[in-house]
Amino acid sequence: MSITMGIMICIFEPLQLYFTNIEEYWFDIYNLFPVCLKMFAALFGAGLLLFIIARLIGYKFWKIIYIIYGVVFLCTYIQGNYLAGNLPLLDGSVVNWQNYDYQRKYTIILWSAVILITALVGWKRKSEFVVKMYFYISSVVLSVLIVTCLITGMNHNGLLDKGDLTVTTDKFMTMSKEGKNFVILLLDATRGEEMYELLMQDDEIRAKFKDFTYYDDTMGSYPLTNHSLHYVLSGDWYEYDELINDYRTRVLLEAPLFTELQNRDYSMELYTLEMPFVDNEGFYRFDNFKKKQAWFSSEWKLIKLELRLVGLKYAPYDLKRRCLALPDEFDNLKVVEDLEYEVYSPENSFFMQHLKEDMEYIPGNNFKFIHVNGAHVPFRYNRNVELIDGQTNYDEAVAAAANMAGAYIQKLQAADVYDNTVIIVLSDHGYNVR
Repeated sequence: MSITMGIMICIFEPLQLYFTNIEEYWFDIYNLFPVCLKMFAALFGAGLLLFIIARLIGYKFWKIIYIIYGVVFLCTYIQGNYLAGNLPLLDGSVVNWQNYDYQRKYTIILWSAVILITALVGWKRKSEFVVKMYFYISSVVLSVLIVTCLITGMNHNGLLDKGDLTVTTDKFMTMSKEGKNFVILLLDATRGEEMYELLMQDDEIRAKFKDFTYYDDTMGSYPLTNHSLHYVLSGDWYEYDELINDYRTRVLLEAPLFTELQNRDYSMELYTLEMPFVDNEGFYRFDNFKKKQAWFSSEWKLIKLELRLVGLKYAPYDLKRRCLALPDEFDNLKVVEDLEYEVYSPENSFFMQHLKEDMEYIPGNNFKFIHVNGAHVPFRYNRNVELIDGQTNYDEAVAAAANMAGAYIQKLQAADVYDNTVIIVLSDHGYNVR
């Protein structure tokens, strides 16, 4: 039973989370699996030690410990696989736990039922039967976990080697002074209606965009960044007739925009983490893409993060609120060997910090695509793009996104490259304000 519990908590669930969200992680299974094995060894060793100590104390005590362990194991398995259908979104937004309080009664009913059934079986059939019962239950569950994990991995291309592609800040603050510049600034999750209302109401922000034409008859193509961003770059719909990774790779290699820019002698940089999972030599026509191996800065921090995510599914209801985690916490664990430049981040504060750097000038023509979080949840910025404790609201987030774009425009003006730069400010998708 210690083996089954260890595999469920330390191998099965971390791999399930990885397989079903493979697009969200910068690492691959070859980075993750060795850490899972270390987690399993620790939990299995602790369980084994518990049973050895219990057996040394006495056979009756060992049976009591084994049965208690069995109850915990079975409740944990049911909680994580059959009562985890409605959990908070891990997008950083504030969770109103009152909306989930009904799950507390499910937890109470589950644990009470398992304890009661175990006690009744033990009373009717003796403790040896209960021990055998939990042994067979754990054996069956182990088989189910292994088969499920293998099928999920195969269906989601789980053995994919993601390669060593790293998006850096190289040439982030470089522009051409004598040639032409073309900049696409994508503000994530920024609705056009809210942006237009802001421009109409705020004279200071509107003044920053006085040279721009606003198009109010456009809309996004997909509700997810990893689909819509590549449509923006290519105009090529993703029809679900190929793997999403193949689509994203094809866009970077074959999009007419990039081919035309190259034909016009533009240097090109792409600042976004919504990249294909594979390495391809054709990607390195973007000057800020580097071939560098990445790994975890701290395996211990990774283990704690994985256990929190596992706990969100498997822990009793009242412990779940201690298990929330933000997706970008995985990005914060990424380190790259001998990298001359920073790893790019779409965080608004990261963007604003780099705007403080001096502009450098390069010869020829230059193209930049810059993807920043903009008005995306969590709403951690006020309208002045300052990090705050707690959260603001969507209107403040849109104002922050507008001020970020305005700050970038002012930077180009101050560097005397504004007049020879084409700038498009857009979004990839909106946000359900209701």
